[in-house]
Amino acid sequence: DLLFPHDSVFGISATIYVYSNIRLIGQGFPVIRAIGAIEGAMIQFGKTTATITDADTNPCHNSSIEGIEVDGNDLVTAKDWDPLGLLAAGLDSALVYVWRNSTRNKILNCKIHSAECDIVGSEDGSDFLEVVGNEIYGLTTTSAASQFANLINVDGSTNAIISNNKIHT
Repeated sequence: DLLFPHDSVFGISATIYVYSNIRLIGQGFPVIRAIGAIEGAMIQFGKTTATITDADTNPCHNSSIEGIEVDGNDLVTAKDWDPLGLLAAGLDSALVYVWRNSTRNKILNCKIHSAECDIVGSEDGSDFLEVVGNEIYGLTTTSAASQFANLINVDGSTNAIISNNKIHT
């Protein structure tokens, strides 16, 4: 477990990768805030090797983020996996993102807001995902990838529980 103390603010300028069997736990809603431009994800369960076809690389299992405010500060934007424009820009992007084939991960009682990409997202093969008791808001759609700008995007996941979230536009 990694504990974040009450009344703390942690500034980041790159993606935080969460690996299997790790819990990020906040005491009294500490803040993790983007302080520099981040493309793709602010907090990502599992890790890609930077190609859109690497479905089986580094999935994350049995991890969670709980009781933390994740503030994208409007500095997190959709990842452009394909600068040549052959694929849709914005795939695999979210403030809190669950990578492919990850299982039994949880996003619980968090405040997650302020980005130009999905706020919470999961990718193909993610199974038994729980998104429960969160406050989710602050979506901006000024990026070219606005079709991937959702508050919660469960893409290809099975057995997901999405419950008791407060959603603001």
